[in-house]
Amino acid sequence: MNKQSHKQIRPNYFTFTITFALVLAATLSFCKAGYVAINHDERMKARLTAENYAARLSQEVKEAISLSEHLEFVVKIKHGQQLQIKQIGPELIRQLPFASSVQFVPNSVVTQICPLKGNEKGLVDLWHDKDRGPVVRYGAKHDVVTIQGPFELFQGGTGMAVRNPVFLKQGGKRKLWGFTIVIVNTDQLFKKSRTSMSKNGYDYRLTKQLTPLTKKYSVIAKSKGKLSKPVKITFTSDDKQDKWQLEVAPKAGWTAGKKVFWILSFVIVIEALFFMLIWNFFKIKALQLEATIDPLTKVYNRTGFEAALKSWIKKHPDQPFTLLMIDVDDFKFFNDYYGHQVGDEVLTRIGNMLARSQNSGLLACRYGGDEFCAAILGKSAQAAEATIKQIHDSGHGFKSRGKKISYSLSIGYADYPLLAMSMTDLLAKADEALYAVKMDHKDGVKCYGQGQHHDIRSQIGFTVHDLIMSTPTPLIVFEAKKGGNTLFVNQSCMRLLGYQNIWQFFNVIRSNPFAFILEADLPWVVEWLRLYIEDGRKNETRELRLRLITAEGQRAKVKAQARMTDSLKYGQVMYVSFEDWQQA
Repeated sequence: MNKQSHKQIRPNYFTFTITFALVLAATLSFCKAGYVAINHDERMKARLTAENYAARLSQEVKEAISLSEHLEFVVKIKHGQQLQIKQIGPELIRQLPFASSVQFVPNSVVTQICPLKGNEKGLVDLWHDKDRGPVVRYGAKHDVVTIQGPFELFQGGTGMAVRNPVFLKQGGKRKLWGFTIVIVNTDQLFKKSRTSMSKNGYDYRLTKQLTPLTKKYSVIAKSKGKLSKPVKITFTSDDKQDKWQLEVAPKAGWTAGKKVFWILSFVIVIEALFFMLIWNFFKIKALQLEATIDPLTKVYNRTGFEAALKSWIKKHPDQPFTLLMIDVDDFKFFNDYYGHQVGDEVLTRIGNMLARSQNSGLLACRYGGDEFCAAILGKSAQAAEATIKQIHDSGHGFKSRGKKISYSLSIGYADYPLLAMSMTDLLAKADEALYAVKMDHKDGVKCYGQGQHHDIRSQIGFTVHDLIMSTPTPLIVFEAKKGGNTLFVNQSCMRLLGYQNIWQFFNVIRSNPFAFILEADLPWVVEWLRLYIEDGRKNETRELRLRLITAEGQRAKVKAQARMTDSLKYGQVMYVSFEDWQQA
């Protein structure tokens, strides 16, 4: 081997070594990132599981509270007199196995317990009791249900006391009658949730604040397995006076470390593993981002918006809100004339403007393209008019490369529940109102009203509406392509075809520009149109004679003059006028 050959080999070896080292270092680095990602996913899954079970446990607590409220109802029905717990208690306990006992406590003294046997020590003056008195007085003072415990039950197992203060009107004043109490067997109350967590492969520990007056927690229930770095969720009951904590962890332990170890064992696929991990890393990040936020405007995307709005409706079922559909007027012009960078700047500025309003009861999202959707929460359409006007009138201008760029917005809106009872219907009506603005010269706002129709949206952009609608020459405009829609029809054309108004016209033809052509003439008319389009010569008027079918089913012979041209909004469109017609 000569020196020249040796010089050629050495750099290759050096490059290979450096490349291998870099790939190995990158693999180790991404394995660490992989560990973090896997561990994050595991803990996120565990957290979602914990949140789910916390909701279930909270609902089970509500069942116990509901039983105490049922007893309160009985007291109020009988005005606190002639109460016999032994008449209703056995049936309640039979139907609700978690109830260890139920009690009536007039004047804060336990006088009736069902069952009494084994619970005789419970016949005490709660108000002056050393351990229970402070909690009882707290519940009475704040008129809240208190839950005290855990403690051991006489019958065995762990229990807690649900105490519901009862107030009756006496002499026109609201006065404390006493309490209704449910002694709950927590083993029975939480049996379904505990069994489900165990079957789904999770160890758990459920703890509860002993009383609303202390920060100490005590274990209500726990699995046999040892918890390792558990996920902890804190939740409360309806009155938010008692606090609970649920800790969960997989029975098999966290598996992130084991997975990364096996990944490192397969060094032979280091390079493939590198690309796989980086792909998964960015995919997870992208999915998390796309889940709720629009990357350009930084407001909600459609998915995030719908989830946020549904959550608000669930929390405020009786409150109205107004839904806005917002569209940038002539947005395609900005992209075509100024470039997409300016178009993106327009969208970003609108997103920033809407985002600034989100702290004042407004949810906003980029619905798609140049359309935004917003909900003004807690306000009807009438009450929201000032906010809508502010959004419409806010400064819509900026400078780009020394040029002043101005844009305008069209806004259609409808409110819930006055105009719609479902999100689908509400969106459709706000959308209809938006398109009504578009037909009326754009740059305006409009609330949904009766009589609007979605099939006339295609007339947007014909700002010389009054002139064309009033011309005596029948005129129709449609997209010059297969399956193209009817874009415009004037009053003279509707009269020619025997339709009373535009609503009747579109209801019949359904935007099909060939729906009123005699069936026998339809094939050659379609072929004539195809040849015209293929010929490609625009702005040239051509004539043809054909027969039409009127609304009454009669035939009309007409001479048509057709001209194909380009539209900024719709591409190639066909303008067709009719003349010299007569009834066949």
